[in-house]
Amino acid sequence: MGFVQLSSGGKDSVYSMHRAMQQGVSFSEILTVVPRREDSYMFHYPNARWAELQARAMDLPHRFVHTEGVKERELEDLRDALASMDIDGVCSGAVKSSYQFDRIKALCDDLNLECISPLWQCDERALIHEAASVLDIVIVGVYAWGLGRDLLGRHIDEEFLAFLDVAHERYGVNYVGEGGEYETYVVDAPQFKKSIHIMDSSVVWERDSGYLSITSATLEDK
Repeated sequence: MGFVQLSSGGKDSVYSMHRAMQQGVSFSEILTVVPRREDSYMFHYPNARWAELQARAMDLPHRFVHTEGVKERELEDLRDALASMDIDGVCSGAVKSSYQFDRIKALCDDLNLECISPLWQCDERALIHEAASVLDIVIVGVYAWGLGRDLLGRHIDEEFLAFLDVAHERYGVNYVGEGGEYETYVVDAPQFKKSIHIMDSSVVWERDSGYLSITSATLEDK
C-alpha cells in the first residue's frame, strides 16, 4: 500500500507530492477528480484530464473520479472513491484554503486514513518561488483582474515571479492562485521519469478570463 496523491495536474498537487516524497512518503496511485462544471467548489477544471499523463511519467496508476461539481456532493464522490482504494493515506496540495483542507481531513478521519498536506500554511510568496525552482510549470488559466491572455502557455520563470509581486500589490492576486486567480499544469518534476511536451493547444477566452486547452501532449525522455 501507499498514499494516493489528489492531483489536478497543477503545481500545488505536484509540489506537495515532491515534498512528501522528500519526507519518506511512498505513493501507490494518483487520483484526479474531474468536475463536469467549470465552477467546482473543490476541484480544478482546465486540463485536469492531463493529470493522467503525469501519472504515466511517474509510472504510477491513475484514477479519474467524475463529479457534477455540486457543493458537498463532490466530496461524497471523492469519499466513495477513497473508500474503494487500498491505501494508507491521502496527500493534498492545500495551502491556505480551510474549505479544502478541513473537508479532506474529515473524509480521511472518517475512513481511518492518514491525511497529509505538506504545503499547508506555507508562506505563499516563498512557496511559489520554491515550486518554480523545482518544477517546470505552465500557466493554463487566468481568471483575475490584472492577469491577461498573454500569460496562457507561459512557463513560470523569474520574470513572471516579478510580475506576480506587482499583481499581488495592485490587484490582490494570490501568489499561488489558490483563490482561483490562475491555474497551472506541470510538465516536469523531480519525481517524473519522463517530461511532458505539449504538442498542440488552443486558447479559450471570454471577456476578461480564459484558459489554455491542451489538445495533444506526449512524454519525452529527459
